[in-house]
Amino acid sequence: DSETLFWSIIEEGFKNKVSSNNHEEYIKRVQEEYRVIKMGDVIDYFLILWDIINWAKRNDIVVGIARGSAGGSLISMLMGITELDPIKFDLLFSRFLNEGRILKSLPDIDTDFEADKRALVKAYIEERYGKNYVCSVGTYTTLQVRGIIKDFSKIFGAKFEDVNIITKKF
Repeated sequence: DSETLFWSIIEEGFKNKVSSNNHEEYIKRVQEEYRVIKMGDVIDYFLILWDIINWAKRNDIVVGIARGSAGGSLISMLMGITELDPIKFDLLFSRFLNEGRILKSLPDIDTDFEADKRALVKAYIEERYGKNYVCSVGTYTTLQVRGIIKDFSKIFGAKFEDVNIITKKF
């Protein structure tokens, strides 16, 4: 079942990534994180991410080490979802998940894949989990005229005084 697989992956990560001189601190942290993850009923979420990231790594697709507050999850590190050791870098799990947050929203683990192979990752996810359950998410920003003028003037070496005169007109 999911929980058995979840724990076997964590145990394997523990053997490979944690030195024997500080086991107690790591065990305590795993127990604390597990309590919150179990409370939110999101073990399958972690397993899906583990599956996707491990597939990418097995297929020589570069995966980012961690982004955002998910770097504070020891369980994510032990599962290979992230690569940062949150205890070593004093990162807080509570910034990623806590009792108040887990009952209101799902965890958010941003994952980066090398740009020219993202389509392969998406194809794997669609094949594995079903095309109707996969979507692309993108963010868009707008460029302000003054910012564009300043950026281009830096590139072309325009004088600061001239750029200020121009941008004040917008």
